[in-house]
Amino acid sequence: MSEESTLFILYGSATGNAEHIAKDLAARPNTYFDKVLCFELDQFKRKCQPTWEKETTTKHAVLIVTSTTGNGDAPENASRFVRYIKRSQTVDEKPFRHVAYAVLGLGDTNYDQFCQCAKVIDKKLLELGGTRIRPLTCADEATGLEEAVEPWTERILDEIAAACRGSNCSTEEVKEESKEAIQEKEVDQTLTVENGARELKFSDGVATVRALIGLENRSQPIWIPDTKYLPSLTASRSCELLVPRKESTDFSCSDSLTTTSSGLHYTMKHPFESTPLKARYLTNTSTKAAEEATGLLEFTEEAEMFSDESLLKASKVFESHFSLSPEDDSCTREQRDRNGKRVIELSLALPDDYTLEYAPGDSLGLLVENTPETVLFVIDMLQKNHGIHSNQQVSIDEGRAVTVEEVARSHFDLCSPVKSKRILFGLSQFATNDEERVALQFLSSKTTEGDRIFKSFVDEQRLNVVDLLREFPSTQGISMQGLFGMLPALPPRYYSVCSSPLKNSTSVTIAFSVVDYITPSLKIYGRERGLRRIGGVATRFLETVCSPLLCSSGKFTSNEIFLKIFPKPTAEFRMPKALSTPLILIGPGTGIAPFMGFLAHRRALTQLSEDHATPAAQTVVEGMWRGGYDVREKDLSIHSTHDLLESIPGENRVGSVDLFFGCRHADHDWLYRKEMEYLLDEKILSALHTAFSRDRPNKVYVQDKFFEGETSERLLSLITEQNASIYVCGDGNAMARDVKDAIVKLLSQKMGVEDASNYLEAMKKQNRFVLDIWS
Repeated sequence: MSEESTLFILYGSATGNAEHIAKDLAARPNTYFDKVLCFELDQFKRKCQPTWEKETTTKHAVLIVTSTTGNGDAPENASRFVRYIKRSQTVDEKPFRHVAYAVLGLGDTNYDQFCQCAKVIDKKLLELGGTRIRPLTCADEATGLEEAVEPWTERILDEIAAACRGSNCSTEEVKEESKEAIQEKEVDQTLTVENGARELKFSDGVATVRALIGLENRSQPIWIPDTKYLPSLTASRSCELLVPRKESTDFSCSDSLTTTSSGLHYTMKHPFESTPLKARYLTNTSTKAAEEATGLLEFTEEAEMFSDESLLKASKVFESHFSLSPEDDSCTREQRDRNGKRVIELSLALPDDYTLEYAPGDSLGLLVENTPETVLFVIDMLQKNHGIHSNQQVSIDEGRAVTVEEVARSHFDLCSPVKSKRILFGLSQFATNDEERVALQFLSSKTTEGDRIFKSFVDEQRLNVVDLLREFPSTQGISMQGLFGMLPALPPRYYSVCSSPLKNSTSVTIAFSVVDYITPSLKIYGRERGLRRIGGVATRFLETVCSPLLCSSGKFTSNEIFLKIFPKPTAEFRMPKALSTPLILIGPGTGIAPFMGFLAHRRALTQLSEDHATPAAQTVVEGMWRGGYDVREKDLSIHSTHDLLESIPGENRVGSVDLFFGCRHADHDWLYRKEMEYLLDEKILSALHTAFSRDRPNKVYVQDKFFEGETSERLLSLITEQNASIYVCGDGNAMARDVKDAIVKLLSQKMGVEDASNYLEAMKKQNRFVLDIWS
């Protein structure tokens, strides 16, 4: 190109997936652009616009990768950009009239607002004068992001270059250059056999791949796919050791900031260090494991946390107490079912200065660390093979200096099951054993057999990158940059808030299921390689560190432990402002969590009429209460406590609340049973419908309760005559679709099926049908 050209790759990311894809794309070799800049969408005005000429005959190249959070919300680092492109003034300016763009959206079809943020950006950029070079591409996490992401990333550089500069550089030229940049080694397809084929020994990973392919003859090599079926390999992140200097280099990244443009005091980048206050099992779960684990925990003052060794020992206690293995004859199938279903309620301290605000319907973000086992493995591996010590400092993406241990512990995701075949291909480049390199390339190939073996061995067995390093030990010589450069960032975990700031302004409460399960059986040459026990990185950690609280032990005080948290507000999952609006709440399992916050909040608001002098009443009237909830003087048109009380004159003006809750067993995982029954007695709940799926031969789910007795008539009246709002929360594994289908079926009793579907769609647009679904 005759003049310097720049490709701008912008991302909006909540968990790190979009950021990883964007940075991976930015790192790919290309013959089109002299410079590639990659940054958050919210940095657009500062980094893009100043470099663009007012008038130009060429197009600026912009690629956008974004996820969607909540119920169609933009990620935190893209919200300012979305607000900017929505303004009417921005439309008049047409700031994208010299821009060629393409948008890749990441989403999950289990959510109602699939890829909504990407859809908004794609549409608005066109309205703002942009040239869309290809239709919006949406990747679905429910079926696998790679199915849409990889074809998009493979072609998009060609397409954006042609649109901007009319480059003559062909796809073949780029592929050739990319291949040279990777410096891919030729793979020796001849397997060495010493003393006869029977003496040939393979690593566990190689043996498993060979068995799944069906290679009984040990001298028969694994087939190597053509290179066109192998992934591309680029480092999406940089992680460089820093050379010690007499004068320290300033790598500060505005760490002193405590507020953001959104007005939040605490964010993912600047979390609040909270202490656990209370914890209890909501399921009928024995606390004996917690008692034993508490005795093993050892506190370290330096880390302000329990030692890694004691955490490992304590976590094993839960595995021994709660057997899940079908091979354990001492444990019945029903008991294993109950052992694997443990739900914990956890209360966390909030800042004394009321700077962490939340409202019912919001989520709480938790920054987690990789498990001690994986961290210790990686640190030992780097020290053994490269002499890199845990306290040496590194720079990530030219950011601030951190130690190698910090990087392994909290920056890159070592524990999540591997979903990207690029990671296997990346490991293959460092394998010093031919058989292991061949097996890894076979697993990473986009072939029918490669996909099948990947699914049964890597995906279904939930192997993470450390598991792969163990399965294929000759890859353990991988460089630090090679390992961390291909891994995604460690994402935060989000949990629905189940408390009200009106009830308790000093703490926030969440509820979560402890992720704990067994992988499918996988027998290789008569040896069991499956039935791996997998625990949730965050939830198993929380269960372990909260052991003293779960068993009411006085061994440790809560202020000795710190958990990094931040609020994740929602724009959609909010109670109606008018208390007179009837509510229909549908929350199976831990989907009940936000509704307990709704009910606590609703009860607190109705109690305002009983006590004119409560601090809650005064703070609500003054608009000073911690929640940030839309109950403000200007919203309610009130000017005093008396006005507020007049706006809630009594029970007649408070809408009904029908709650639908489902779980497996009434005597085990009926969460908040006592609280529900109390709220029913107090008339906060108008009706309570429960479904227990495993207490009878025929399974019953929450949507089945819509059609029992007089319930269907009541629901029809609430929805079509009283303008009730419906809220659905829970695991998106078919539940959300089943509930929606049941509501359409219910409405069709009063109108045709097509009219019922249209009616439900209209309710969505009016925010009368709102979902908070996860997968």
